[in-house]
Amino acid sequence: MAKGLLEGLVGRGLATDRKYLFVIDGSKALRVAINAAFGAENPVQRCRQHKLENVMGYLPEHLKDQTKAAMRAAFRLPGQGRDGAVGEAGGMAGTRISQRRHELARRFGGDVHGQSDGFVAEPLALSGIHQRD
Repeated sequence: MAKGLLEGLVGRGLATDRKYLFVIDGSKALRVAINAAFGAENPVQRCRQHKLENVMGYLPEHLKDQTKAAMRAAFRLPGQGRDGAVGEAGGMAGTRISQRRHELARRFGGDVHGQSDGFVAEPLALSGIHQRD
């Protein structure tokens, strides 16, 4: 389905030789289809709202508001990566979200939402770009 969606866009004239920012809901199939149609060099960011909803689904009610506020605050922080590149997951935003994930993992055992790798990197792929609230 994802491949067909992108093939349809390309068939209607969307250029494949340009660089695009793709914001997706976390679908692995969609990520693979984007890479196949447009190349792996295009930035892909996990939709922050979908990530928040997924994480909230795994938390007890009494922790949801605090965790949601912490994640939203972290999303507004600068996101410079280890090599100083703006937009790479890391920096203050990545640190804050990682700290929250580890805190929740200690309290509840295991990983939050079972996605330690994508918990930080996906929603912060381009956090260095100015965003409107």
